Amino acid sequence: MGWSCNEELVRTLKFKLEPEDTESLDLLREEFRSCYNQYIKLTRDLETTDRRTLEQQEVETDLVENTRQIALETAAKAVENYFELRDVQKNASYPRQKDTPMTATLNHRDGYTVEDPSTVKISTIPYNRVKASITGRREDQIFLRKALNGQFQFGTADVLKKNGDHYLHITIRTEEVPEIQVEQDNTFIGVDINESNVMLTAAKEDGEILDTLYLDYNKLKDKRNEYFTKKKRLKKAGKWSILEKLSAKEEAATQDFCHKLTRYAVRWIKQFDNPVVVMEDLTGMTEDIEYGAKMNKRLHRLPFRKLQQFLKYKSEWSGVPVEYVDAEYTSQRCPLCGDSDNTTRRSHRFKCPNCSHQDHADRNASINIAFRAAATFETSHDTDSVVPSPKNFPSFRRVRLTAAGLSEQADPSPRTTT
Repeated sequence: MGWSCNEELVRTLKFKLEPEDTESLDLLREEFRSCYNQYIKLTRDLETTDRRTLEQQEVETDLVENTRQIALETAAKAVENYFELRDVQKNASYPRQKDTPMTATLNHRDGYTVEDPSTVKISTIPYNRVKASITGRREDQIFLRKALNGQFQFGTADVLKKNGDHYLHITIRTEEVPEIQVEQDNTFIGVDINESNVMLTAAKEDGEILDTLYLDYNKLKDKRNEYFTKKKRLKKAGKWSILEKLSAKEEAATQDFCHKLTRYAVRWIKQFDNPVVVMEDLTGMTEDIEYGAKMNKRLHRLPFRKLQQFLKYKSEWSGVPVEYVDAEYTSQRCPLCGDSDNTTRRSHRFKCPNCSHQDHADRNASINIAFRAAATFETSHDTDSVVPSPKNFPSFRRVRLTAAGLSEQADPSPRTTT
C-alpha cells in the first residue's frame, strides 16, 4: 500500500444555463446523438472498438472536430462496458442507438470556454459559439472562481437538458491530493461496505476506538431490486425506449442516494483529528465472489464501487486522505486475539471462540480495516509493525435513509461483549 498518491482529483460543477440561442444547444445535442449512433453502428459492423480504425471511417456530422472525437470515444466506451457487463450478466444488451437528443460532452477551449464566473461560450458547430449566463450553488461558484484564478484545471463539460432547461456540468481537476502527515496523530477511519450497510469506525494508532457509524442502505438495495425486475420484463417485451428511460431513472436515483449517504459520512469523518479514510481494495471483487449465481446477481446489483468512489471523491475534496488495504480476512479476523481460523459469523454477529470476543460483524470488519492501515502506516515509516489491539468497544448509532432524508435510530445490535 502506497501512502502518497499520484492521481488527480476531479470535481463536477453544476450550473443552469440561460443561453441566448436555445435552438443551437438543442441542435448540438441532436448532432452529438447522430454522431454517436453512427459510431455505435460502426463498432457492430466492423466488430471493433479500436479508436484508430474508427477514426478512419467517415461519418456525417456538423460537430466541431474535438466534439466528434468525444462522440466516438463515448460510443466505443459504451460498447466496451457492454462486453465487461456481459461477463457478469448473460442478458446484457449491446448498446442501442439513441432515439432522442443526448448529453453532449465538450472539451475545454474548443468546445466551451468560461468567460467569467457568470458567463460561458459553447461551440455548437464550427464558427458558431452560443453565449450563456450560468447560475449554480454557491459552493460550485466558489470552485469555478478558483479554476478561473488558476488553482484548478478545467476539464470536459456536459451540455444536458432537463424539464425544458439547459444545464452545463463542468469538471475541474487538481493534482494536489491530500496525503497522510507523518508527524501527526492520525485517526484511521475503517470503512466496510457490504450488502446492507456502510460501517465506519474511527480508531487511533494506539488501539483506542473513538466511535462507529452504521449507515443503512437497505432501501437502495430494495429499490434496485425493483428496477431489476421491471427492466427484465421490459427487455423480454422488447420495449427498448421505456427500458432506456427506466435505466436512466435508476442511475439518477442511485447517484442521488450515494451522494446523500457519503455526504453524511464525510461530515461525520471530519469531526476527528487528522482523519484518514481507509477502504478495502475491491479490485477484482466481481471475479472473486463465489456465492453462486443467484447471490452473485444480488451482489453485482449493489453499488459497492460507486459508494467507494463517492466517498473517496468527497473525502479528498474535503482535504481528507484516502488509502486502501487488502480485503483478505477483514471479516474473519478477531481484533483482540488475531485469530481468523476459528471465528464464526451468524447473521450480523461475530464470535471468536478463542477469546470469547463478540461484536457486530460489520463493525468488526471496519475495525480490522482501520487497524490494518495503522500497522501498514507504521511499517512504511520504519517503526514496529504491530496491529493495534482495541482498548474499548463503544456502542454506535444507526442512520437510515428515509423519504425525508437521513434519520438516526438507536443501535439495533446487542451490546458488544468481551
